[in-house]
Amino acid sequence: MTSGPGTAGALVEQYFESDAAFWSDVYRRADIFSVGVQRRQATALTWVDGLGLPLQTPILEVGCGTGMLSVALAQRRLSVRALDAVAEMVARTQRRAADLGVAAHLSAGVGDVHRLEAKDATFGVVVALGVLPWLHSPAIAIREMARVLRPGGWLIVSADNQRSLVNLVDPFRNPFLDPLKQAVIGLLRRPRPAGARPRGDR
Repeated sequence: MTSGPGTAGALVEQYFESDAAFWSDVYRRADIFSVGVQRRQATALTWVDGLGLPLQTPILEVGCGTGMLSVALAQRRLSVRALDAVAEMVARTQRRAADLGVAAHLSAGVGDVHRLEAKDATFGVVVALGVLPWLHSPAIAIREMARVLRPGGWLIVSADNQRSLVNLVDPFRNPFLDPLKQAVIGLLRRPRPAGARPRGDR
């Protein structure tokens, strides 16, 4: 659920719209980022399985992406509502559910986690994996997810942080390299002495 006010929200939605194919492939890739996403989903499924939910328990996934988790939940004969702010993601979720024969257990639609259409106390479980960092108002979204949970229901949320493995192995994201990057930028911005050759020339 990446919807947000103004230009920022539109840019986020455009990003996911244009990158939908990547988010389908990420569950088949073996790079560090993809493996992290796969393990995140596997952990969420393990937690849901551990709840011992009755068949047809209503469960909501916000930010369903291409539907990998939602379809896996539908295969467990839970009653899944999958929402995303991006129409292409919703379409891919619907196609995947149909291809795997679980469309009867899953409904997917475009929606905004900041303004969920569901009534209070609708779902036994709400899942939001990797969604919060993309939201303009995470606190509002969390309140909405709590509102639609049944008393005693379960909210499963995950979000990356600066010290996640993906960030630590990426020199562009690693927070410990920030001082070095700033020092290099400072050196590159220093004026060259008069008559000096351009950088890179020998």
